[in-house]
Amino acid sequence: MFGKKMKMTIAILVLTFTVGCASSSISETNTPAIHPGFPSYPPIKDANPNIRTKRTFQVPTRLDVKRIAERIDVSVDTNSLETLELDVGDKMVAGFKHEMFVVSGDKRRQWGGGLGGTAYIGTSHVIQKLDGIPKPGEKYIVEITFIVFETDIPGQHMWMPENGKYKEIWKRTLKSEEL
Repeated sequence: MFGKKMKMTIAILVLTFTVGCASSSISETNTPAIHPGFPSYPPIKDANPNIRTKRTFQVPTRLDVKRIAERIDVSVDTNSLETLELDVGDKMVAGFKHEMFVVSGDKRRQWGGGLGGTAYIGTSHVIQKLDGIPKPGEKYIVEITFIVFETDIPGQHMWMPENGKYKEIWKRTLKSEEL
């Protein structure tokens, strides 16, 4: 049978595909695509943030961060996921946004981020030759802020969910130990 990690991986892939693709009930507009070759989807007309329903989300409680000579590897500790219920607007699309930072002393540098259907971020790498960090002898802390949001803008290529009825409905910042 499938182990816990395999089930999690399958669930992540399904959710990522589902949120990353527009619903089949939404049709393409006749307006030119903002990004040629990719359809643009309009806001969901009958999405109503005033009517709330409970939805379940898996959110991380810990990061898995390793410093290896000339790089730092960062991912979500998939064994730390907790389930929570949040109120989401009727017919609104719910998604995850994450923002990553590397902190050294009083310097806080944004290092990446993204959007998706889950809190799964894969494994990211901060590489000294590309990013200028980590430097020998310097200590670092990695921070990732996870946000669950709702929007009436369907997931699509170059998705900008903030352009519609956007609202952050949950937020958590996780920090690594000093590396």
